[in-house]
Amino acid sequence: MSFYDGGSVSNFFIIRTGILGDFFQVGIVQQYGFDGIDLDLENVLVDTEYLASYIKQLRVKDSSILLTAAPQIASKANGDAALQPDNIFTTDFLIEAKFDALLVQEYNQRAGAVFDGLQDTAVGFISASFGPLTKIIPATTKIVVGEPANKSAGKGLSDPADVVSDINRGNVLESPQYGGIMVWAINYDSTQGWSFADGIYTVVNAS
Repeated sequence: MSFYDGGSVSNFFIIRTGILGDFFQVGIVQQYGFDGIDLDLENVLVDTEYLASYIKQLRVKDSSILLTAAPQIASKANGDAALQPDNIFTTDFLIEAKFDALLVQEYNQRAGAVFDGLQDTAVGFISASFGPLTKIIPATTKIVVGEPANKSAGKGLSDPADVVSDINRGNVLESPQYGGIMVWAINYDSTQGWSFADGIYTVVNAS
């Protein structure tokens, strides 16, 4: 289990501390027994060089901590995948950051990501986008597919049967980069008796 800081309504936390050496997040992880830190890089006012330096020093502070980020998937006209915000998730940054996993948000596609003619609410979107994602995400970084727990949580494949069907129809499970499913968010799933988590168990357990 990881905790996160950042998000769509706040700037990334290291701006608030003002110094690279202030790693209060590590203390939280160690105190409460979390596995890692998810860097929710949505409204980021620092450059990738600064972020890469911060991540490197985080690993020096505690090399056992898992580091993840949750970019949103996007597509290019030629069918290639991209990650948003694209000023942060560049190829060079992903190589330097060495994330353990990327929790790719494959929902709420306001930018209109399309793969094989499919958008985020169509069964087949996950498997169609997975191959392009492996071309831009380093092989040492796991790709975790993010979907909403229900329609209130977001626009995507919120029916777990659709998620399982989509993953099984492609070569996703055969990829060494496949890291499972991320649900947004567990509080939505808790109100429905964990039906999403239970429904996707087979394709998570296979990762």
